Amino acid sequence: MKKIGVFEAKTHLSSLIAAVENGESFTITRRNLPIALLTPLEHDVHSRGMEAVKQILRLRVKFSRRLTLEEILQYRNEGRK
Repeated sequence: MKKIGVFEAKTHLSSLIAAVENGESFTITRRNLPIALLTPLEHDVHSRGMEAVKQILRLRVKFSRRLTLEEILQYRNEGRK
């Protein structure tokens, strides 16, 4: 991943966007400290989708047996005040 300063990113935003559309990613820095990532959206959507699939698979294993009414109510009320 390439690093680019804030000023340079602001100055060349159009060309950076074109590069991102072609699959490149950039770390935007201020005084050499990373402050933001500029990456293609499809990678982000894909990783969120994969995380959702992993969570679903974990839940399938967790709930593969029959639940009692008490357990269902407990899960429903989990996190409620």
